[in-house]
Amino acid sequence: MASQWYCLTDDEEGPFTFQELAQRLAQGELLASDLVRRQESSDWQRADAVFGLMRAARQISPQSRSPSAPAMGILGRWLLRCCERLFPDFPPERLLAGVSLLFLLIMAGEVLWIWSQRPTRFPAPPARGVVLQGPDRLQQLRPPAPAVPTLPQLAPGVPIIVPGFEQLHWLKSPALSADLLTIVYIGYAGADQLDDLMIAQRTQVHEPFRHHRPISQLNSPLREAHPALSPDGKELIFSRLAEPTSLWIARRDDRDSPFAPPRQLELRNDPQQDRHHDAAHYLGPQMLCVTVSDVEFKDRQPWLVTRTSTGAFQRTSPLSLINPWPRYFFTAGGKRAFLPTPDGLQVTARSRRNSLFEDPELLFGPDVVGPDLTANDDTLWVAPAEDVLFYCGPGPQPVSTGTRRLWMIRLSGMMK
Repeated sequence: MASQWYCLTDDEEGPFTFQELAQRLAQGELLASDLVRRQESSDWQRADAVFGLMRAARQISPQSRSPSAPAMGILGRWLLRCCERLFPDFPPERLLAGVSLLFLLIMAGEVLWIWSQRPTRFPAPPARGVVLQGPDRLQQLRPPAPAVPTLPQLAPGVPIIVPGFEQLHWLKSPALSADLLTIVYIGYAGADQLDDLMIAQRTQVHEPFRHHRPISQLNSPLREAHPALSPDGKELIFSRLAEPTSLWIARRDDRDSPFAPPRQLELRNDPQQDRHHDAAHYLGPQMLCVTVSDVEFKDRQPWLVTRTSTGAFQRTSPLSLINPWPRYFFTAGGKRAFLPTPDGLQVTARSRRNSLFEDPELLFGPDVVGPDLTANDDTLWVAPAEDVLFYCGPGPQPVSTGTRRLWMIRLSGMMK
């Protein structure tokens, strides 16, 4: 007898056969992050963790996904019988040709209607979220472990100082390129100067970062903050703290070239240009998240920003959070976010029921990552595979809470 399955969406549903479960995935009625279990088991697991289920869903043919597909043959035979009764003197082959032409017109009309109802490609909305109904919220909020870890030599759940930063005792807001070979951060520039943008590089991910130096052509008499490095490492966006705080952008031709002089980044479709704009970070080559705050810093709202075909950036849609004040780092196209809190490092995800993000769940507490993660309104950075997180703080068992060193911790493997 084939095994029977139950799933959790809005409520517990089932039983379903394995094929019916795959059909629900193929039709979007069930998400990869939803929980399922066998009839004979009380242990829930994510749908994407069931062996062979995602493959079975991908292999379901378009005909079996469309409930109208089998009905077309019945409709065709019915139309042919009607035409034979209405036009008994016409040869059957002509009637068949007429019915076939009618079918083609109907199908063309249906294709045009489906095309007209397609979602716009720009701006791109956030990916669908999760529905938290299962017994383990963290299991649904956390990202799936990648097939190839970003840093396989890094032990899961154990923070270490980023190689090459052992002698730096104060920095904040790290931002890396997608290949983890270039890092930009805010460094201490001395008692007589404000915080400056710093850069370091390496040639392999297992090597330490070298050649730490200020990005002199981007630093100014104002305080620079919250750098964001594009995935290819050729574009840098940062904040300058003024009234109001503004975003600036600089580009370079390749990794070995210096950045060109920066220019202020003005967002299209932005009616709040008189507000503070800061803490930008890349969600991909064509998408950013930017935080907008009122002049008194009493109201804060993260926004998705997309790059137009002309290269300009345009504000598109807000990211709705119950508590907008932590410095979130959004991933998965705006579907998930990581954040530092007084209680440690937490993760949240966008709800499928509405546009709000769920209440965060704890990934690692202060006993693991150390205290004071929210000091200096600091930001963190998450690798594209969502399995390694970079953050600044005194670290576990700190000698002095006044230090802010750069740590990295591997997430995958700790979240079963």
